[in-house]
Amino acid sequence: MYGLEVPCNHEQAMAIDRRNGNTKFADAENAEIFMIDEFSTFEDLGFGGNPGPEYKKMRIHMVRAVKHDRRHKARLVAGGHLTETPIDSVYSSVVSLRGI
Repeated sequence: MYGLEVPCNHEQAMAIDRRNGNTKFADAENAEIFMIDEFSTFEDLGFGGNPGPEYKKMRIHMVRAVKHDRRHKARLVAGGHLTETPIDSVYSSVVSLRGI
């Protein structure tokens, strides 16, 4: 991406950082984890905690990218396709000028 290698997983990200002699992907991952913790996104139920029937277990993974200004970004994303769409979810489409 923009002439730089983008890793597929954490091990590749750390290998790229070692090879380049920097910590750009590690810093991006740490910043994302810090923000998730800062916003109290998850609630720790402890070992063996039961979240209840209204919750569903989902996989999460880190997506990494290099921006056009060479900033390294990492985002923690969930497999939202594994859940049902909430009833109150609203879809807002975009209409093209030609369609009008």
